[in-house]
Amino acid sequence: MVIGESADFMRATLKAGYTYYARVAARMGFWKARFSFIPYNGEESEETLQGWLNDTSLVTVNPEGVSWAAANRDSIASKHDEYLPQWKNKAEQDKQTLKASSGRR
Repeated sequence: MVIGESADFMRATLKAGYTYYARVAARMGFWKARFSFIPYNGEESEETLQGWLNDTSLVTVNPEGVSWAAANRDSIASKHDEYLPQWKNKAEQDKQTLKASSGRR
């Protein structure tokens, strides 16, 4: 689940020992940003994937993030409960599935 103004979800079938990639894309919502998952299943070129990876940086959980999550627990839960049933009924659900076959060793 990724949240902003709303929530979006991604299904994943994964194998142990493999690495998988997905992007989170931002788009403008009514009040603030909305985010969507875009799984990397090999449709894009290796060059495109490497470009994405080169534009990223490692983010680790810190005390500020833990505090934010605790303070926003109710909002997170309400977005989950509101948007998951909608997502399950969307045709795009299949597009938002990270496939086991896309993993890399």
